[in-house]
Amino acid sequence: MTGAGRRLSIEDWLAARTEARSLSAGRADRLGGLLPGLYRSFFKGRGLEYDESRRYQSGDDRTHVDWRVTARTGQLYTKAFREERERTVLFALDVSEGMRFGTRRCQKWVRGAELMALIAWLAVDNDDLVGGLVYGLADGIEELGPGVGETAAMRLYRILDRAADRPATERPDLARALRRLRRHAVHGALIVILSDFRTALSEDTYDLTDLARDKDVCLVHVHDPLERHLPEGVPLMFWSERGTWTVAEDDVITRRRHASNFVDHRLRMENLCREIGARHMSLATETLPLPALLEWSRHKGQSPTEVAG
Repeated sequence: MTGAGRRLSIEDWLAARTEARSLSAGRADRLGGLLPGLYRSFFKGRGLEYDESRRYQSGDDRTHVDWRVTARTGQLYTKAFREERERTVLFALDVSEGMRFGTRRCQKWVRGAELMALIAWLAVDNDDLVGGLVYGLADGIEELGPGVGETAAMRLYRILDRAADRPATERPDLARALRRLRRHAVHGALIVILSDFRTALSEDTYDLTDLARDKDVCLVHVHDPLERHLPEGVPLMFWSERGTWTVAEDDVITRRRHASNFVDHRLRMENLCREIGARHMSLATETLPLPALLEWSRHKGQSPTEVAG
């Protein structure tokens, strides 16, 4: 790509503020027929704190059964929770070489940053704490501890803006980023990780599993049309630090293998999310964040891995 779509402008960041206010004010019916309180419905709800154990009633969540009290009394008991006053919302955005690619509208990391902006402003309107980091930079991780209000959201934008001018690494260290996040991630925190996850997953399973035990984790898979499907009938040339290679216009096998690799990668992500209890969202560079988020939220009653972007 050329210059367009290489960074997130302050105008885009503030435009996400306007979109978030529309949702927070309960005007989501114009944007997809959703009810007010959309932000809380995106994920599992706000952070929950244990309150008491009480007798199990029909309709209670069986995953909250208190087995210790049940064993002691011989009666089925369930744990009751109450909402915490505020929640911590943390982001981890991959800005590595692989994310600085895009053939439609913008680079992948920019599209991820736009979604990040929308969720961050929704969190601000919900009086939640907002923080996060960018990783995949050649000179380390840029980090921001959780803060409250518009000030925290604008500080988050500034670390994204600085990242656009810094050199990127080819292999982002997700495991290191997760360990940094854990320092700020209290029980029940919402953690949104935005990446193409091309160099992650298998080696980062342990850290993701550990984080998802008591946190609400959502993996946002950001991808470009060219990664899903190579155009037919035209020769293609690719280049990277490892050299250049071409795909002939009649090379059907390579095109099929390319499409199959993408599907396999997405399935691995979905399987991992299912195994560790995380959520999965797919975000394409040709899709604007608000419609993608609204479409994803329509599937919130399904399995976390059955959402689409």
